[in-house]
Amino acid sequence: MYDGIGMAWKKMGKAAPPDSRTFLEKLAAGDVAWAKQTHEELIKSQPDWLLFNENDLNSACYKMHT
Repeated sequence: MYDGIGMAWKKMGKAAPPDSRTFLEKLAAGDVAWAKQTHEELIKSQPDWLLFNENDLNSACYKMHT
């Protein structure tokens, strides 16, 4: 749902958080600093926004480990 809202915001010329796929791909690729900063900024600007769910985050972390 949030990815769709973000796409709509971008079409209206508004800033939007990265979509969950992009966030998790960067995290799984090892860009932990970017993921942490992005998440912290999102919490400040949009505290109710869900960028990922627990299963997705666990999967991304598992990919980093293997």
